[in-house]
This record gives sequence, C-alpha cells and structure tokens, in this order.
Amino acid sequence: DMSNGVSEMSEASSPGTTMSNGPTVLDQPGPRHLWTSPLLSGCPWGIDLGRVRVPLPVRLAAALEAVRAGSSPREVVIQLVGRCAEPVRSPATVTQYWSGSADNVFRFGDDETATFFATLFSHIAHRRGLALAGHDLYHGHLFIADNEIGVLFHAKEFPRQFSMNSQCIYPIGDAQAGGFKDPRTGTATSIFDPDYHIRNFVYLASVNTCFALDPSSVSFPHDALPPHESADGHFHTISASAFGNYIGDLNYFHPLCSPTTNSAHLGLSAAGMWFAVKNSIYGGERSNVCAANEVASQVVADVILSLVCTARARQVISQAPSTRLSEDAFHEAVRLADGSVHRAAILIATVDIALRLEGFPKILRDEATRRLRIAHAAYDVLGPAVDASTAASILYSSAWDTTVLWDMCHRVHRAMCSRAAVQASIRFDKLLKQANLLPTSKTVQKRPSDVGGMWVVLVGGETASLRFPDTRGQRPGSWFGGHSSLQSIGWAYQMLIPIIGRERIIVIAQLQETLDWLEEATKSPEDCRRMCGDDKFLPMLRSKLSETRKDCACLLADGGADYDGVHVNPATVIRVITGQALHSVQRVVPQGAHACGSLMLLMYSHGTAHPRRPPPAVDDGGDEEHYMQMPYPVPVHDENLYDDIPWRGDVRVFSIDEVDRREACRVLAAKHQTQLNHLEASGTLYGDMSYEGAVYDVDLAMMTATHRVCGEVRRLGKADSLWCWYIKIDPSSYAGVPDRFRERLYAVSLVRAYSRIIAESPGRHVVVLNHFCLSGGMSHFLRRDQYRNHLGTACWPFFVMVSSDDFETSLGYFWRCWIKQFVRSARTPTHLHTVRDVYSKAEERYWGKNESLLEHNQAIVCVSKKEPHTFGTVSFAEGGHAGDFGLVSDVSVWDLLYGSSLPPSSL
Repeated sequence: DMSNGVSEMSEASSPGTTMSNGPTVLDQPGPRHLWTSPLLSGCPWGIDLGRVRVPLPVRLAAALEAVRAGSSPREVVIQLVGRCAEPVRSPATVTQYWSGSADNVFRFGDDETATFFATLFSHIAHRRGLALAGHDLYHGHLFIADNEIGVLFHAKEFPRQFSMNSQCIYPIGDAQAGGFKDPRTGTATSIFDPDYHIRNFVYLASVNTCFALDPSSVSFPHDALPPHESADGHFHTISASAFGNYIGDLNYFHPLCSPTTNSAHLGLSAAGMWFAVKNSIYGGERSNVCAANEVASQVVADVILSLVCTARARQVISQAPSTRLSEDAFHEAVRLADGSVHRAAILIATVDIALRLEGFPKILRDEATRRLRIAHAAYDVLGPAVDASTAASILYSSAWDTTVLWDMCHRVHRAMCSRAAVQASIRFDKLLKQANLLPTSKTVQKRPSDVGGMWVVLVGGETASLRFPDTRGQRPGSWFGGHSSLQSIGWAYQMLIPIIGRERIIVIAQLQETLDWLEEATKSPEDCRRMCGDDKFLPMLRSKLSETRKDCACLLADGGADYDGVHVNPATVIRVITGQALHSVQRVVPQGAHACGSLMLLMYSHGTAHPRRPPPAVDDGGDEEHYMQMPYPVPVHDENLYDDIPWRGDVRVFSIDEVDRREACRVLAAKHQTQLNHLEASGTLYGDMSYEGAVYDVDLAMMTATHRVCGEVRRLGKADSLWCWYIKIDPSSYAGVPDRFRERLYAVSLVRAYSRIIAESPGRHVVVLNHFCLSGGMSHFLRRDQYRNHLGTACWPFFVMVSSDDFETSLGYFWRCWIKQFVRSARTPTHLHTVRDVYSKAEERYWGKNESLLEHNQAIVCVSKKEPHTFGTVSFAEGGHAGDFGLVSDVSVWDLLYGSSLPPSSL
C-alpha cells in the first residue's frame, strides 16, 4: 500500500516523512473495537450511507459465521478465497497505487464475492460523489472483530499535496515525483477542501451497511484511540486496527479503463478485484525486527504488571540475548537461578532488562530500580529457599498499585506517540510552506514572520486553609486529601505535552508536596489517624493517591512541577509570566515575541472577591476586588505586589500589627462592658482604651463586623445587652493567620503583569483561562471603560476566558472542553481553526453537557448582582480591536502554536 508508508503516516507520521526509532505504543489490556453497528447507527460522527441492496454472498456469510465461531484469521481468509487458492501476481500497471502485500495476492473464490466487494466501492462512491480511480477510492482494509467482518475504505488517497519525498513536494507529473506514474495524476482533491476529512468509510457485514466517519464531530472518540490510529494530522486517516484485527487489503481497478480515470460510470467487474492478505496471516514469516520488538514490548508489560513471574517471563529469559539485556546481566541471572528457572532470578533479570529499554519513563525506571534492590536483598537473605509466594510478597511490598503503574506507562507512551505524530505534521507543514501550497482563501489574522512559538503556564492553586488544622479540632494538621486543582493540572499537561513540548511548558503546582503527604498518610491506619484524625479516610486517600499518580503520570515522567511547595504562590506566577527570574536556574517565559510569540496561561483554583472598603462603608454596587486563591503567601521581598490593592476591604483579614490590638479589644470588652455600651449608645462607636500600658484607638463598628464575619462573637446572654464578648482567635488555625492577603493572586496584580508583557514583548498574543468561582472579575480589564481608557486595554492582544460570571459559582467541565478542543484543532491543521473557532466548539460542548443548567440560567431573573442564582456562565473578552496585531480570536491555532519557530524537541 503506497499510502501505508506515506499518507497513512506509517501509522505515526505524516506524508513525506519518516519515523526513525519511533516509540512503540503499549495498548491497555481489554477490548479496543469501539465501533460497532449499534454505536455507529444514529451517532453524530457515523453518517449512515444506507444498506447495500445486494445480499451477502455465500462465502462472506460463511466467513462471518466463522468469526462468530471463534475461528482464526487464517480460517476466515480461507473461507473467502478457497482452501486451494494460490497466490497470483498483482497487476504491474498499478504498482504506484497498490495497497498491502505484493507477495500474498489472491482472487476471491468466486465471482459473486468479488462482485459484491466491487459493489461496496460503487455504493460509497455514488453516495459521496467520489471517483473510482487510483488517486481517490480504490482500496479498503478488511478486518475482523468480535462477531463482525468489516472493511475500512480510504478515499481521496492522493491529493495534490501528497509527496513520497520528505524534502520537497514536487508538481504533479514531475520526474522527481514519478512522472507518468505519479499517483496524483488526475486528482482534483486538496487536503484543504472543506470536506476532505470525510475520507474514512466503514462497511459492517453484520448489518450490510456502509457508514462515513466524521472525525471533526465534537463527539468523535479520539481519546479512545491510540494516537497512530486516530484521524489526526493533515490527512485524517484512521487505521484499520482501530476496528479490530486487520487481515488484508482490497484493491479495485476496473480492467476497461486506466487507473487514473474514474470508472464509476462503468459496470461492476469481478476481474478488477484483488485481495492482498497480510503476510503474517497467510504465508510469510515475521521479520526478526518484529519479533525483537514483541520481546521488548513483553518485557515492558511484565515490568509494569509488577513482573509476576509467569511462563511469559521465562520466555523472556530464554530469549534475553536477542534483547538489549547485557551479557553479564544475563549470566548473572543464570548463576542466581543455579541452572533452573528460578522465579526470583527471573524477577531480577526481567527488571534488569527493563532498565535497559530505551524510552522507558524515568519514574518507572526508578521504581524498577528500587524493586530490583529489594529482590536482590531478599535473594541474599532467603537464598534458594525463596518460593513463588515469597517472591510475590516481595514484589508487592511497595505502595505502588500494579494497575496504576500500567496506566501511568500507557499514558506516557501515548503522549510520546502523539508527540511523534505532531512533529511529523510540523515537518509536513514546512514542506507546504516551501512549495507555497498553503491556502489563502480563509481570512485569518496574519502574524509577523519572526515570532516564536507558544509557551504554556499551568497554575494549580488551592486555598491556604488546607495547610492548617480545621477550626473544629478534628484534623491535627494539613490536609491534601482533596486537592482541588492538581489532577486537572496533570491531565492538562498530558494533553498539551504532545503539541507544545516539555521545554515550553511551565508548571506551578503542589505535585510532590501532595504526593508526599498522601504517601505518608496511607502507609498504615495509624499514620492515617495521626495525620487526618481518623483512619476511616484511609481507603479514600489510597484511591486519591492512585488517581493522582495516574493523572500526573506524564508530568511525573518529565520530572514533576517546575515550582512546588512554598513556591506555589502569587509572586511565582507573576515572575514566570513576565520573565523575571530570581536566579538563573528558574524557568520563566522568555521576554520578546521572537522567543515567545504567544502565551497561554491556564489557571485552576478557588476564587472569590471582597469589597474595596471595609464596613461601615457603603456598598460598592458589586464592584469588588476579585482574586484567585493560592496555597502559600508571597515571600517578604515580594510584598510590593500588594501596593495600592485595597485588601483591607476584606474584614476577615488583619495585618500582623493588628494582632495585639485585637487582643486588647477582646480583654477590654470583657472588663469595660459599661464603657463599651456607652460608646455604642452615644453613636460615636469610637474611643481610646489602655491595655498593658499602651493606648489603643478602638473602632467598634469595624471590630464588630470583623469578629462577626470571622465567627469570633458570642452573645452575652442578657436581653438588655448591646455588646458582645469576643473569644480569642486560635493562633494555630487559619483564622488566626495575619496578612492572609499575601496568598491571593488579585486581578489587579495580573493586570500589572499583563501591562509589563505588552511593554516588554510587543506582538505577543496572550490566551488566558481563569477557571474558578467568581472568575468573571478577572476579565474586567478588557470589559470596563476605566481600564480601556486609562490603560488602553482595547489594543492589548489578549483573549481572556472565564468559567463563571463575577459572582457565580464555577463548574469544573469547561477546563477539559477548552483544552480538548484546542488540542484537537492543533492535531488537524488543515481545518485552519482560529481561537474563536476553538472557543465556540468548546462552549457548545460545555453547554451540551449541561443542558439543564443552561435552562435554569435562562429562566432566572437576576435581582441582585452579588446573588445571581445562576451558575457557570462561561464567556470571553478580548482586546486588540484598535491595535497593530488585530484580534487574537482571528489567529489560527497552528500559527499561534508554532509561529515561525522550529519544531520543539521530542518528549
């Protein structure tokens, strides 16, 4: 199949490119055959092309029954071609098109079967207006699945942009492209045609029906497929192995016309149907390379599945010299085994093999190394007496769950394969630019030619109160058993790493701090009780640990977060996005649009707001200070971040110099009840009081409001009392922590940082997602006239999204909608999706999942801005209307990602 090596990207790369030393995908155990007739019927991405009017031929019906009876692929092939069939030669006139093996080519056992398959080609061509020719629809891939036989057809196979050369795309018919044997001869198809992505068609024999697959549908299950099998890249090709067990290829060339000519108007021809059977199914031997790869894959699988020493592991040992296992390590394993197949020795040797496998994730290599040491130590102590059960107990002595390790490895390898596919698309896009084949019809915002690619900053926040005991005294210390953002950050990293690259992503999150806490709390019921106050949390925390490891697998494999622990604070975010590193080893976004042409800032946390002035000031009409919560305060040297921010409007916050004053008020309130009542009755609510030799000004109205909000007030109990006694704040609780404003990333602080980006990196496009409650206030700088007039934000090239209105509660789903759609648009560059297109599709998916909420919001009549009774209203605001760089929403995702920069390095 000419397309198998190029336009189908060798199942991992784009046309005209090669994939040297590409990673091997490790598929998760379990059924992968996702597309069955019930699922395809009526789904938005499976377009029903109608039943085939011709009934199933006898041989195909017999083959279908053989599949349902559990027969082997070879037996199914024999049912189709006949037991005595002999291979024939493929026609020499179509070598440039031929799909599949050239060695095991057969004719079907009778004309009825051959004509039926020709009917399928004609049926699809007629329904979709395709040409039955070598450059369009001429081949299909036969597969078998559970109780099913099907054919995956690929149409529009050789568009104008196709190339077998990885260095250049030559004109059609050029001598370098094969001359008169150029497979594009006669084509009128372009990868930029609006309907080019509708090129995958599937026939299912169980229902005798054909379907067209639409990978652009928002419900298309891309995530359920390995990266090399999904309809990504420029050519939108789905692999036949996504449906089941691929067994061979159908090639249809009508004998009465040239393969470059459309034969759709001619009658069906059994003589034009050829069946190329997969070598490994019918004759032929597997190559040594394939066998070696299978051995290596088996080793990796055994390691991830905790190396349970089965017969497969013994086989690995027997074939060890053909793998990358060193000779010394192999002889050491044999010596330990004392010439027998000793399970402990197999365990040790198999881990040793895994440590030598290229591309094995670092975190899993480290875990394998640790288990290798445990196994060696156990063997030294127990000697030959160690049996299988003892080896298993040694194996499972760590807190790592074997299924978690498998899942982590699967995710990392998937990201590696996705990365390889994206890099292939980048290389092919450069060929398109060199050949001047990029479209000019669609209007998108043009960017300068010297801008760099995109950088991404992921910020995972959390409320600082989780670092302190709870107010009821039920938890003795910090609590990381329900971190609000960490898994979302890990998932986002996993999605973005293939299209961005590790060197262009900066992560600010409490990853290692949270994992350390969870590991400590889940060691035993006693440890859980010591850290959490009750061992009833142990099952939940162990589940949380496993889920966090899985969601953060790619981030852990790449070394973890760039900023962890105490560095997860507002000042770190500001310094990172403005490029202000405190020392050379800190990772920050580089200054200048040539180094960073676009920035995507994704922030996930809790959010809230407070008035700008404390009581008894009048209400500001809902115009409050909005902020995102962070787990740690800024360092002392960064306190200038809060200059001119009216944090005192939050009555729950007090400064360090107010601690003694508040304690004086508490004591004097108890001793001088009459005086306080008199001051309050006089209406002044203000007075001087002495406490331990110092005189304090007491603002009773402020104090009353403050203590009531903080929950520190209790009634005296007398009906005629006008005053309250105050209970002392517990200094170990979060309520007793002064200067809590230092743990807040205020919208004003971000606007200052954005202004600095505009000044120091003109031309940089910035995309921001604020994903937390009350996040609407973070976009005021683009919506409100005072900002637009004073700072000129109308000209700023910013696109700012929020997951809720100014005083609404946020939902958690838009985060995934936006990132999924952004990645999907990046993986399909021919669609030329803009930032606005991505947002529109993400919003459509978001409300599609929350239809009842949308109906609720639309039915609400808002009577109070601060109490809207609506939820999760996503929206965006943008600048650039009058600027030199236009609207960010009009920039294509592909240009935003890569600019004119070189492709980033591999994962």
